[in-house]
Amino acid sequence: MRKVLSVIFLSVMLPWHLQAQTATELLQKVSTFLTQQKWEEAANTYEQAIGKDVERADIYYRVEVDKSSPAALPFAERLAEYYKNTRDYTKAYSYYKILLAKEPNNASYLSGCAESAFGKGKEDEAVALYDKVINLNPNNLRANIFLGSYFFMEAEQDKRKLDNSFKRITAPSSMQKARYKDDLKALYTSGYHKAKNYLDNVVKLFPSAEAKKMLITIAEREKEME
Repeated sequence: MRKVLSVIFLSVMLPWHLQAQTATELLQKVSTFLTQQKWEEAANTYEQAIGKDVERADIYYRVEVDKSSPAALPFAERLAEYYKNTRDYTKAYSYYKILLAKEPNNASYLSGCAESAFGKGKEDEAVALYDKVINLNPNNLRANIFLGSYFFMEAEQDKRKLDNSFKRITAPSSMQKARYKDDLKALYTSGYHKAKNYLDNVVKLFPSAEAKKMLITIAEREKEME
């Protein structure tokens, strides 16, 4: 009941012209604000236009906006965020690339580009981008979660392959057993240990039950390799 009343109240109190504005009308206002050099008002109104009709807003950015103006970066940022949040990773990725060309050390842009790259199947690029975020800020939670989870799952997948290959040997020799142990130890150093460093940071920053589960599994894997 309270929620319904709040919606009705807002509908009554908001001026009719704000309720009924189309993307075209909002973009006309954006043009006016740009002419007046009211950059913040232009960006906020542009964000509203994106919510109304992102395709029209996208075309407006590409055709109408002077890319050297102070409005270009915040407009591109809003488009990148919208596309990322709606999982249109191809378009999000292209806009984050535009943003990073202007600000290559912006951790927010790097994270957004990494998430979009991963969504496009560019896993190696996502890892490299999140690694840049960590170099800028070792305590970035999103980057630590991604990298810790990524290297953990990669190590688990590699371990399953090693286990399956070893199980296919009916009567393994001492040399084959030793090689299997060496491969497991190498896997721990290259994969599990790397994941552990990031997951330890996650647990320090945030009480993640999932991160703790992965750390327990890593501890178990270490014992298997003794």
